[in-house]
Amino acid sequence: MSKHINYTGIDYLILGATFFLFLASLIYIGMEYSNLPETVPSHFNAQGEVDSYESKSILWIVTGIFSVVAVGLYFLAKSTSVHNIQLRSKEANFRSIAVFMPFIALVNSIVVYSIIQSAKGPFSFSKWILPLLLVITIIFLIIMFRILYTNKKS
Repeated sequence: MSKHINYTGIDYLILGATFFLFLASLIYIGMEYSNLPETVPSHFNAQGEVDSYESKSILWIVTGIFSVVAVGLYFLAKSTSVHNIQLRSKEANFRSIAVFMPFIALVNSIVVYSIIQSAKGPFSFSKWILPLLLVITIIFLIIMFRILYTNKKS
């Protein structure tokens, strides 16, 4: 088995979706930043109500942290010898970890959108943030377990 991972269309889709979601978040922050108040919502309770505020620079910090996590996942996924899950191929091992990169980017996008919209005024979608994040998490866990199940060594 070679050390090189041969990316397939799904791998490029994972990487492309991750890149696109982070780029879209950065563009959205850039477009809205000057119109935002100096303090923006930084935390929402379970009912979707704002219960903490921070400087608007938190948007850059949050996106930076999520980006670092996604890049870290990429390098972890590529280092299949570090996380060898005993799947049929290095590509399956890569995909089992890399599938969480677009998940991280999607969560970042939702967080950024929620912060910006809540800073502008009442945000009716705020009550759906937590349920949406839970559903997205379950979907990505199902995808990961499907990858693991269909690619396990016999």
